[in-house]
Amino acid sequence: MFMTNITPVNPVFSNNRHRITFGYMAPEYGSAHRGCDLVPGAVGVTSDIVALEGGIIESVKDTVRTTLNINIASNWTHPDVLGNIVRIRHSDRYTTRYCHLAHGSIRVKAGDRVRKGQVIATIGNTGLSTAAHLHLEVFDNGNRIDPYPFMMGKMTFGLPALPESDFKTSDAMTALMYSAGLIKLTPEQKTRLDLNRDGNVTPDDALMILRVVAGMPANS
Repeated sequence: MFMTNITPVNPVFSNNRHRITFGYMAPEYGSAHRGCDLVPGAVGVTSDIVALEGGIIESVKDTVRTTLNINIASNWTHPDVLGNIVRIRHSDRYTTRYCHLAHGSIRVKAGDRVRKGQVIATIGNTGLSTAAHLHLEVFDNGNRIDPYPFMMGKMTFGLPALPESDFKTSDAMTALMYSAGLIKLTPEQKTRLDLNRDGNVTPDDALMILRVVAGMPANS
């Protein structure tokens, strides 16, 4: 797929305008291009990048300030070939990776919990790149697969609906009381209240619940 305008069910740009410049396994790259290159409507347009699906930030790289020349052969195996990166774990099976992000634009850190559609960074031109764009990758048990069906809603990450809309202020108090050792929780209650997915219910989870109740992102 090459230079195709799409209207995804699950966008990755905040302006909801998407144009594929190089698709998964595009002939121009052969078997090496195991991702999807996108621009927000047109080359040169800037947009924030949003999470394709909710999950936990697995890793962040925001150290690359420059663009690598694609005409220099050694650059194709350079450690910074993908530029600045955010990787999100959506389940035991699926992760997504967002590449070539603008230096200094990443708004999340490892361990943060993000919602589907939450802004994570801004489109950039770092690493091996000829113009500002997003290189999007989807991993299934560590193997890269075509992101296009996920953007178009033809495939899903198989995740249950997030329960945040059901939270109340009393849930934050419950989390605080548990973290202080004043009450006990069932395993199901612990799973529900453990918003940052660190394996325990802590005051940080209580704060995240209060943010959700107030209509704010869980992480800020």
